[in-house]
Formats: sequence, structure tokens, C-alpha cells
Amino acid sequence: MGIKKELLKQLDSGSFEDIHWEFKNSRKCLNDNDKFNGDDFAKLIVAFSNREGGNIVIGINDDGTYEGNGIFEKFESNGKKGNDMLGQYFQQTVKDKISPSINITANYFKIEENELFLIEVPRRRSIPHAVVSGRDSGRIKGRVYYIRTNHGNELVDDEHLTWLFHNTTLPKFNVKCISEIITDIHFNPTYTNLIGIPEELQLAPNISNKITSVYLLLDPNKINALSNNERIRLMIELFFYSLITVLGERLGHYDTNTNSHLLPEVKFVNDSFIFDEYGNENIDIAIPISNFFSWQFRSSLKDHANIYYDSVNGTIQLKTSNPYYDLIINVAYKDQLFGLSNDNPYSWLSIKSAYEKDKSASSSSRLNDYITNLFEITVGATVKYPEKFDEDYYKELEYLQELSEEVLETWDRSRFYKNYPHHYKLYEIGNRIKNIESIIMNTTDNDCKFK
Repeated sequence: MGIKKELLKQLDSGSFEDIHWEFKNSRKCLNDNDKFNGDDFAKLIVAFSNREGGNIVIGINDDGTYEGNGIFEKFESNGKKGNDMLGQYFQQTVKDKISPSINITANYFKIEENELFLIEVPRRRSIPHAVVSGRDSGRIKGRVYYIRTNHGNELVDDEHLTWLFHNTTLPKFNVKCISEIITDIHFNPTYTNLIGIPEELQLAPNISNKITSVYLLLDPNKINALSNNERIRLMIELFFYSLITVLGERLGHYDTNTNSHLLPEVKFVNDSFIFDEYGNENIDIAIPISNFFSWQFRSSLKDHANIYYDSVNGTIQLKTSNPYYDLIINVAYKDQLFGLSNDNPYSWLSIKSAYEKDKSASSSSRLNDYITNLFEITVGATVKYPEKFDEDYYKELEYLQELSEEVLETWDRSRFYKNYPHHYKLYEIGNRIKNIESIIMNTTDNDCKFK
């Protein structure tokens, strides 16, 4: 979008000035002595750059109306046009009054014969910028730091200044992984019933255990009547439900005694969840979404989180925000495979176990009694620029980091299977120890005598 379109969009929004825009009447460019007001503009440019960058527009009144035509004639000097002189004043202000210097861009243009002068201020790339109080042989006598906020241009406190010197951008949180849920041909979630898998190796992810526990609450007669597409949708919703509740159990930094902090309900957009329709009437399985968020989040949340269901693409998405970040959790159904995936160590172990138990049986056909449902989980958080870099801000960043790690650690199947050989080796060792114990217990006293 061009800068003119951005300006028109900002004016049409009715909000006018914000953390990215500042409108000025051309007369405010001059001080009481009719000299260029470099001090005030230096503060404004520094404040914009120290946050996210911004735009200064000369030629617009406080109420958002245009000042008009011929407004820059007052700046004409030595045969130069007023808009050219204004650009020169701004460039000289940046050079003399700001350190490190900022590479601003000056643009003169018209909108319906209304003259405008726009200064584009880029976001800082390194250490924070400051307004300098003077220079002596190239050395700066003093620096004053400003930041753009919802209240205007403010002095930077010590905590904020420390953050500015150690960080140039806000942190980003974006994790994506593939997870799987195994069901039998009757659509019953299972790990424990996999053919030939010893009990010691039932290493199901937490989410699978949660899905199974919720699945048992549903009416089996109603589930059996579902079409395959409806069963897939049910699995998507069960997966999403389990993901949210398990995250809440593992990462729910909340005070159970403070009911005012709990989010009372979730606002469903587009559709209600299908498993609400196929549950046992005596059991309430509504999503306890309140358990998922940290107490700082929920205490400041004004509206409910929104959950969107896209039946065409097979996705469920949770969108919500707080003063510190915007959060999106997306679950997408990727594929349905008969049998077990080649990456699943249960696959070769099942074939081996089936063959040993019944050499005449077709192990591959027995594996096809199972269905592997693949899901893609995406968790993305856009961190907002806080008004204060206080303890709550760093707690929320810590929470997002824990959330990202928890998703990868618990539901990324590649990580889960990577740890599998270690558990299988432990099983083999344990099995050998049991065999030795059995031999010892069955050994007679005569067998133990030395000959």
C-alpha cells in the first residue's frame, strides 16, 4: 500500500494520531520567534524511531481536515520553495539534535489540491536514539531518550532504556509440528490395543490419553452412526479440545481460588462443536478454556476468545489477545493413513510381534486394522510493544516460551519417536532381567550343587 493510501486510510479511520502517525498544522513548525521548531520535532522523530517508526504529516489540522493550498510559502527563503526549505530544516535537525542520526525520508505531495509534507521515520536498527543537548568538539554533552506511546512522546524510564539497549526487535513465537492419533477401524482412539505391543511400551503422548478419556464420555451408538467425514470432524475437535485442556493442565498459571480471573465461556464462531451433540447428556464436556491462560492474561481479558471452525479445510483456530500479545492456535487435519506410518516404531515392532505369535497370519493386513490421523499444530504469538517493561511483561514472555516448548516436546511426533529407541532399550533390558529371575526361580536345589 502506498503512503498516500495509508494516509487516507488513517484519516478515514477517525483515530487520527496514534503510535504511528502524527498530524501537524504547518504553523506548529515555527516557534514563537518564527524559527523552525527543531527541538519539538527532534523529540517526535526520536520517539517514533525508538518504537516502531512512524509518519509525521504537515498540513493537517487536529480535527483531521486539510489545511489547504499555499501553506508552505511561509518557509520560502533565498529563492527556495517552502517545501524544499522545510525538508532542509528537518534534515538539519536530525543532523544536529539526534544521536545516532536517523535516515528520515521527506515527501511533498498534494491530495485534491491540498498541500502536504510527510516525514517517514524508520524504526531503529541498533542502539536507541536520543535528543542531544549539545556537542563539544564532536563529543555529546547529554542525551535524552523518548518513546512513542498511546499518550504521546514520553521520556524513557530505566527499565525501558535497558531493554532498548539489549533488544532491537520484539520476540517472536511461532512453532509448527505434525502430530498423530491412532484409531482402530471402529474409530476408537488407541495406543494400548496395538497388536503385539507390550504394556511396558505403551508410550502415548498426553494428548492421546486425553482424547481417549474424552472419547469414553461420548455415546458409542451415536458415533457409530456418523459418516466418515463426520468422524474426521469429530477427531479434529477432540484433538483440539485435548490440546487446549492438556496445555491448561501443564501451563495454567492460575489461581483456582480467584473465580473472577476465570474466563466463563468460549464464543464459538461459525459452528458449534460436533461432540457437544454426540456426548452423554449427563456429562458436561464444554471446553474449560479458562485453564489454558495465565492469570495475567485472563484478568485483563475483556472479551471471550474466539474459536473458528473451517469445515472445508478441516481446521480449528483459536484467536485471542491481551495487552502483551495476540495468540493464534491452529489445528489442521492433514491426512488419514490406513495402518501405521513408516516413521512409527510401533509399525515394525507390531509386524515382528505378530509374526512371532502367528507365523501364518498376515501382519500387514492386521496392521490395516488401524488408522493414523495426522494433524498439524501451529502456535503463533505476536508480541505487542508494552507500555511498560515490567514484571508482568517478562512473565508473559516466559509463558509463551513455555507454551512453545510444551507443544514441541509433547506433540511433535518426530521428537516423540526420536526418544522411542531409548525406551525400547529399557524394555529389552527389563525383559531380560525378568527372564533371568524366572530361570533362577525355576532352578532346583540339585541344579545349584557343584559337581
